[in-house]
Amino acid sequence: MRFSMTLFRALALLPILSIPAFAKPLKITEVTSSSSYPEEKGRTYDPKNVKDQKLSTAWFEGVDGGGLGSWIELSLEGPQTVSAVRVWNGDWITADLWKRENRMQDIEIETSDGTKYPFKLKDEMAVETLTFPSAVTTSSVRIRYKTIFRGSTFNDTGISEIQVLDTTPSKNVPVAGYSASSTYPADADGNYGPENLGDGMIDSLWCENAKTDGTGEWVQFTFSSSHALQGMSIRNGNTSSLPLFMSGSHASGVTLTFSDGTTQQIPLKASINDQLVPLGGKSTSTVKVAVTGVQKGQDPSNTDLCFSEISFVE
Repeated sequence: MRFSMTLFRALALLPILSIPAFAKPLKITEVTSSSSYPEEKGRTYDPKNVKDQKLSTAWFEGVDGGGLGSWIELSLEGPQTVSAVRVWNGDWITADLWKRENRMQDIEIETSDGTKYPFKLKDEMAVETLTFPSAVTTSSVRIRYKTIFRGSTFNDTGISEIQVLDTTPSKNVPVAGYSASSTYPADADGNYGPENLGDGMIDSLWCENAKTDGTGEWVQFTFSSSHALQGMSIRNGNTSSLPLFMSGSHASGVTLTFSDGTTQQIPLKASINDQLVPLGGKSTSTVKVAVTGVQKGQDPSNTDLCFSEISFVE
């Protein structure tokens, strides 16, 4: 793209992720591991990287060889009812590195009472949801791997992101389809499709490709049926990091257009954090989010307007 992001982005032609709506992620209070690869060239491999909502960070074990028997453990807020664990296996910073580094194959997930559940992962750069035979009550989840898929170049094994899911249905409305007025073309840093807005990761973006500053550009969300929307959550701009947010353009306001043709004007803050917009139970099957104002970033060469995440709750 027209701004340097290679070491901070995790978008190298990644497959579109569809986050199931049947359960929501639980809060992870602490992450520990049997070992960790040391920091190298400014990139860290700490176990806490698996809970930061970024595909550009990962945990890697730090022992010789492929690290067979290594583990990573996620602690929860006391005993929780858990239905599944979702895993982004391997290093997702680029598709090339994913192939060059080891990925887990046969694993066991151990709960806090010592019960162990075996799973076999696929050798695919795709999120996997590992569902327990029945819901379990546990205060922690430990993932230990027994075998690996060998990388083509390096002999270290890692995981980019992990979510622990409860049994409570998510309030997020599932999106059946995404469309946009324009989309910046995929490059060495990755793809910028509107589907990235629903993948749960804050360092994968939709970016417009207009020759203007982005005013008038839009992205549309289509639901499978009409939903009574209580609110919208939006991450405005590139929220991968504060420096990247400050360097690039972000919206100062948007207009929401619903399936019945009515609209709602929304001012947006110049903030890297989630912004929650009340919608008052508006019933609609589509929402078009159109940019009505743009705040330019500090880097004059970075003229592309982006959003990191947009979701709707009912």
